Amino acid sequence: MYKINLVVNEKEVYYTHRSDSTAFSSRSVMTPGGKLELWQLNMVNREWMPDLTVPVDYCDNYGICGPYGSCSTSTFPNCECLKGFELKSSLEVNPYNSTSGCRRSRPLDCGDGEGFVKFSSMKLPDTQNAVYDGSMSLRECEIVCKDNCSCTAYANPNMTTSGVGCLRWFGDLIDVRVYALNEQDLYVRQAAFELSGKVNTLNFERVYSSYNHCYNFSLFL
Repeated sequence: MYKINLVVNEKEVYYTHRSDSTAFSSRSVMTPGGKLELWQLNMVNREWMPDLTVPVDYCDNYGICGPYGSCSTSTFPNCECLKGFELKSSLEVNPYNSTSGCRRSRPLDCGDGEGFVKFSSMKLPDTQNAVYDGSMSLRECEIVCKDNCSCTAYANPNMTTSGVGCLRWFGDLIDVRVYALNEQDLYVRQAAFELSGKVNTLNFERVYSSYNHCYNFSLFL
């Protein structure tokens, strides 16, 4: 039986995998091109067979949409800014080269009106600038994050443990993407103005559409 286990603690987040069968062998290979290949040994002819290669798609590339950008393979362009954020540069209109990312449409002021917007079906951001507490509930996690002005987002990475576990980010959110079949929620800190619902946020798709219109117009000049 092949088992995959998610390990979350105060120092790191990672996956482990193992097989209970002694008649099973696998190996991992990092290619010069930066791809990770997983191979399984065919126990009949003793030949190595490819099992999985990552990245699988465009959004598997690390940080492809930049800070506060979200990648989705079901949309075009693949990158767009999270709600409450806008492109860092209005000149960057190539949907396949968006690594400069996004910035807040409205700055945070650590006021009472600040809160969090829930994004569902997400791959959580890179955890390099995150801390984990395994004893907190999701509600406790929200309170602790809101009380710290440097806390930009929070989530419960342990979806199978009745909501226990608090992962908090401090700084930019990198490598976020949409997983349609994933039930992981990410709560991102927003300014009070954004939570009022009065702002019409900018995203990559609208910028690209505007650029495309201008480009087509220039052909007739």
